[in-house]
Amino acid sequence: MAPVGSAVHADGYEGFIDQTKHPSWWSDAPRAAVGDRIHAVVLDATRTPPRFSALPSDIRMARSLRRTEPLVPLRPPPGSGRTVKQSAAEEAVGTALPTGYERPDQS
Repeated sequence: MAPVGSAVHADGYEGFIDQTKHPSWWSDAPRAAVGDRIHAVVLDATRTPPRFSALPSDIRMARSLRRTEPLVPLRPPPGSGRTVKQSAAEEAVGTALPTGYERPDQS
């Protein structure tokens, strides 16, 4: 079954906007047509072709993520010889982690 949506060309890259990720699906916005220029963000660059979204909510989210601080690792990499207590990680993320989430350090 072929996906329903629009194949797009963005800055020399091929991509795809699923119909549910185009404003015309949710509002009275005109349907996409060949030659249209739209603002879109990459949702999943690992898919072939990459998946884009033209929804204002996804664009706002992408813009807000660009302004956030870089991710900080809460657990040292395996083999580093350092350990982190489960309670310290839970406090850092602000929620309890699933049982069995902790992994012994692989020194």
